[in-house]
Amino acid sequence: MSKRFVVYVAALAALWASGVVVADQREQVEKGTAHYLLFCGGCHGVEAEGQGKMAEDLSMNAPALTLLRQSGCAESVTERVLKAVDARHAVAVMGGEKMPAFSENLEIGTIIEISEYLKTIQQ
Repeated sequence: MSKRFVVYVAALAALWASGVVVADQREQVEKGTAHYLLFCGGCHGVEAEGQGKMAEDLSMNAPALTLLRQSGCAESVTERVLKAVDARHAVAVMGGEKMPAFSENLEIGTIIEISEYLKTIQQ
């Protein structure tokens, strides 16, 4: 497990303990929706079904992110998003290849907001 991932998990735990995450979850989901569309929608699609405008130019299939809970993994949606985005710990969270890492470009708060949005659209 990478040190960066441990830091992400510790930051998430600190946010939960402080009440920041719980205090205004609706705002987090709204911000996460906007961040998702900006940073993720091009590949994963506006509806997170894996059919984004850029998906056909990828060397891999962009998975449907609405199925993160159904793919037989015990990890939470947040853990899976963190692992997929982290440059040092990037894994193929839905099978297949690893996605390009974005941890150097996205702040932890942004990643958590995106994961909060993704939680709301799980099938």
